[in-house]
Amino acid sequence: MMRYFIGFFVFLSLLLNMGCQPEEKFQSRSAEVFPPIPIKHAALFRMDNQPISPAFFHGQWTVVMFGTASCAGECLHRLGLLDEVESAKKLFVIEDIADHSRLRKLGRQFPGVAISMGVSAASLDNFIAQFDTDNGKAIDKQQQLYLINPLAELVYSLPQQGLKSGDIDRELAFPGL
Repeated sequence: MMRYFIGFFVFLSLLLNMGCQPEEKFQSRSAEVFPPIPIKHAALFRMDNQPISPAFFHGQWTVVMFGTASCAGECLHRLGLLDEVESAKKLFVIEDIADHSRLRKLGRQFPGVAISMGVSAASLDNFIAQFDTDNGKAIDKQQQLYLINPLAELVYSLPQQGLKSGDIDRELAFPGL
């Protein structure tokens, strides 16, 4: 009888310890953009023929990702992660000349992401220039995600390397932590 009591006690202790393990604390990887950069230039259009103007960025967090029309491999993986984000609007900006059929295919594959490109080369250049956040140093915008607050201000950049499902939503829940 004593052996069953000890066994039960050990089992109960193990069971309680499993449920009481501290959850791993979330560590933000975002870098603050200070001062915030207001999004003033946005003359883009989406593949669903909807325009994107500065008003698009107001009222809700927006995650912006840059890429090429030939998006493949890691780019597709990142678009998949972006498509899963629940707490923000998502915008994928094509930086090069694009075949509209390819962009429509991306739009069908990732329906939660606004797939867009510039109305003109100048409009695209003006939009992209707002994301030069590293004191004039050339940065690869395709390796970053950009977080725009509900006031339409660029406030954080986030390296895309190593992102997992849910990371973007956690960043938006605890920005800058």
